[in-house]
Amino acid sequence: MELSSKRPLITGDFIQPGLCDLWTQEVWNNHFDELLEAGMDTFIIQWIATTPNGVLNKAHYPAKLENREKSETYENSHMLEKCLKAAEERGIKVYVGLNSAPEWWSKGIYDRDWNIMQSEIGNEVATEIYNLYKKKYPNALAGFYWWFEMYNGMGGKEESFAEMINIILNYLTKLDSSMPFVVSPFVRRTTSVEKTLEEWKKFFSLARFRKGDIFTMQDAIGAGHMDIELLDGYFDAIKKAADTNKNVEFWANNEVHIRAKWCASPLPRIVQQLNITDKYVTKHVCFSYSHYYATVRKKPGNYHEKYLDYKNNGIIAED
Repeated sequence: MELSSKRPLITGDFIQPGLCDLWTQEVWNNHFDELLEAGMDTFIIQWIATTPNGVLNKAHYPAKLENREKSETYENSHMLEKCLKAAEERGIKVYVGLNSAPEWWSKGIYDRDWNIMQSEIGNEVATEIYNLYKKKYPNALAGFYWWFEMYNGMGGKEESFAEMINIILNYLTKLDSSMPFVVSPFVRRTTSVEKTLEEWKKFFSLARFRKGDIFTMQDAIGAGHMDIELLDGYFDAIKKAADTNKNVEFWANNEVHIRAKWCASPLPRIVQQLNITDKYVTKHVCFSYSHYYATVRKKPGNYHEKYLDYKNNGIIAED
């Protein structure tokens, strides 16, 4: 075991709705109690509706989207309200991801009409969620998240990314300017540090972020897009780019999984990621404590207990 005197901590988490759509209110309550125990005050739902090619396929709230076609198999749930209820009672801020569409990875930034359509659907989703839940859960419903992930190596498409985001930012300002918008791109080693800085500076000059909006960069260690020994240089460049936009808060989204094995990362590696990125950011969130470290998954390894020992005592347990 190793003792850590300086302990950067994870204070927020991501979740994908497939994990929690069927949770009871009791499970939500217990899960948020555990996240609070781990020191977390922020919770990001990665998406709340799926809209492939503009068709509403599934929602995790009672979505109507009256202007949009629904699939023959369209279904919804009340997952979001259970989440917000538990969060409101515990002082946790929830950022709700709007819509997702799997064809993003082939169409994204290359099909302008598709981009505009998906952003406009996102605005409709935000409106429904706001009208349903903001008065009822005013503190828990803190803001919105953008599922469509950007990355360095944009290939000159910075304008396309910015246009897609600006459609939502302009709308959310009218809906409720007090609610931050969160984006979480990922970093890739396939584009040089110098080019990464250039691209993100251009993007930040075009995106109309409001004061308090949040840019939380995925360190991509878990997904395998970045090497740990290169991470410092890339975060330094992205921080310099983010600093050119005075409205944005810069967070880290530290990945706590190993995608190649779909398992939890060892705690020493996560602490290494936290220490590298900590000098550049004001907050650490992660993907995903709920999926890989929380006891709700009932996976072997006692990961929650190990993280608590790190948080409370500075002990970094080896697997």
